[in-house]
Amino acid sequence: MFHFGINRNSTQGRVVEAGYESDHDLNARSTTLNPQDIVFDTLLEQKSHVTRLYETVLGRPLTGGQKENMERGLLCRALELLYGGFDDLSHVTPDQVPLCQDVCDVLVGLGESERQKTLARELADEIASLCTGSGPWSRFLNGETNIDLSRKGRTWIPPRVFMFHEMSDDPILLALAYTQVLSAMRHMRSLTIRRASSSWMRSTA
Repeated sequence: MFHFGINRNSTQGRVVEAGYESDHDLNARSTTLNPQDIVFDTLLEQKSHVTRLYETVLGRPLTGGQKENMERGLLCRALELLYGGFDDLSHVTPDQVPLCQDVCDVLVGLGESERQKTLARELADEIASLCTGSGPWSRFLNGETNIDLSRKGRTWIPPRVFMFHEMSDDPILLALAYTQVLSAMRHMRSLTIRRASSSWMRSTA
């Protein structure tokens, strides 16, 4: 179980697992949270989740207009291709997850019409300028996640608290971090419950 809370007196945000014993301070200097990390078991849900993260990064929706809808379709296609090599998303580990640079590399090769090809290249350039190389969020997003959000097969882990106060000056980073941490914890909890249920069913069969 986890709780989310904000210290109203200091603007400090945190996500807390009940009875926590260890702290994780997230910051833009040393934390990396890969937007492509698996937090849903189905490809459809995973694609929607990652698309929402990129909408946050871009500061605009990828829906609502013809251009935006086409961009959304191209991004989802890129994600389908990148995730397509995995038989079971629930078993994908952080070191296997594609990076932002991979998304851009796949995007530039997509599109059937000239307009789609142009939109794909422009979207790839836009994402790359923000999330790769010298982009403002490259250090935070374009790499393997370096905080432990998993259970690594353990049936119990010490509850944790994730602190976000060092990101309070950057609302985009803060939104991305909250979303990824909460989604990852929900995913791990769901996996643990399903695996425990499966083990119980096998033992009573």
